Amino acid sequence: MTWVLALTGLAHEAVVVRQLEPDAPRRVTDLVELLALAQPALAETVLISARFPQMNREVAQRVARHVPCFGVADSHDDSAAARIADWGLPVIRVDPSVTVRAAVSAMGVAPNREPAAPLAPLIAVTGPHGATGRTTVAAAVATALGRSVLIDADLVAPAVGFHCGATGGTDLTSAARAAADGRLRSGNLLAAAADVERLSVVTGIPHPEQVRDLALSGVEVVLDEAVATGQPVVVDCGAGPCVPAELGAVRRAVIARATHVLSVGVPTALGIRRWVDSAGELGECTSAGTGQVIVVWNRMPRGPDSLRRLREVVAVARPDARVAGLPDDPDTAAALDRRPGTVGQRAPRGRLAAAIAALTAGLQLTGGAADRA
Repeated sequence: MTWVLALTGLAHEAVVVRQLEPDAPRRVTDLVELLALAQPALAETVLISARFPQMNREVAQRVARHVPCFGVADSHDDSAAARIADWGLPVIRVDPSVTVRAAVSAMGVAPNREPAAPLAPLIAVTGPHGATGRTTVAAAVATALGRSVLIDADLVAPAVGFHCGATGGTDLTSAARAAADGRLRSGNLLAAAADVERLSVVTGIPHPEQVRDLALSGVEVVLDEAVATGQPVVVDCGAGPCVPAELGAVRRAVIARATHVLSVGVPTALGIRRWVDSAGELGECTSAGTGQVIVVWNRMPRGPDSLRRLREVVAVARPDARVAGLPDDPDTAAALDRRPGTVGQRAPRGRLAAAIAALTAGLQLTGGAADRA
C-alpha cells in the first residue's frame, strides 16, 4: 500500500511513520505537494493531521474524492479530532499503543469517487528558438476549437495576452500561487481568466523576475484544473532547448501532459537547422508522455514540392511525427498588425485560417468539450 502522510503538527507523527516505514510512505509538508500526490495512480491512502497548512473541509473532500483519506489526531487532542470531523473525514486517534494500519483496515473507507468526466485534450505548442509564429498558431488553434482555455506558459517571451488583446484576468503567476494556496478549482480558473471571444485566456508571467517565484508544482495544478474544465486546453509553452535548463521545467511538464504536441518551425535554411537541432530535446520532453507530435511548418511558400522535402527532414529527425504546413499569408499578417486578435477572429476567410481549421480537424480530438467545439 502507498501511503501519503500529511501530518504536520502531530505529536505522534514519528510513531505513525515508524509503523508504516516498511511501505515507504511519502511525507508531504505543503498543500500543492499533497494535491499532486493524492491521485489514484500515486497513492492508496492519505493521512492528514488537523494542523496541516491550509487544510479545510473543501480541500479534504477534494482529496477524499480520489483516494481513501483519514484524519489523524493525537489521542489526547479533542479539538484536533473535532476539526477533522468537521472536514467530514473519519478520525484515527493515535498513541504508541495504536496500530494505524489496523485502524485504517477496520474502517474500510473507500474514496468518495465522483463519476469520471471525460478528460479534455491538452495541446502543447512549442518549437525551436526564432520567430516561428508559435504564439500565432497557439491562439489560432484555440479559436478554431471553439470555447477553449488558452494558457501562456512561455517564461522567456510571453505574448499570448498581447496577441489576443486580453485585458484583466489572471496570469500564470497568480494562478500558480492560488494553486499553491489550495484556492484554485476548474470553475474559478475559468472565472478568473480573461474572456476574449470564447477564449478563456491565462496570460503569461507579468515580469521576468517572477520566474524564480513560479513553483512548478503550482503550474502542474493549473494544468490539471484547466483540463478538468472539460474544455480543450492550448498551452504556448515556449521554445527549446531552454538555457538555463531550469527554464525548461515548465515546458517539459506541459509537454509530458499533452495529448498533442505542435512543434512549429519555419521553412528557411536557418529555421530548418534550428528545428533539427531542437528535435532531440523535444524527444526527451515527449518521452514521459503519450502525446501525438505534429510538426507544423509555418509560412510555407507556394509549390507542390516544398512540404514533401520537409517531410523527408522530419522523417530522419522525428520519424513518429506527422507533418502539416501553414501558408505564408501577408493579408492575414496585415490584419493582425492592425488590431490584436487571433487568425480566426481577424481574418476568418483567409488562407491561413482555412489551413488552421484543417490542422485542427486533423488532430481528431475526442473527450470533453472537444467533441462539441
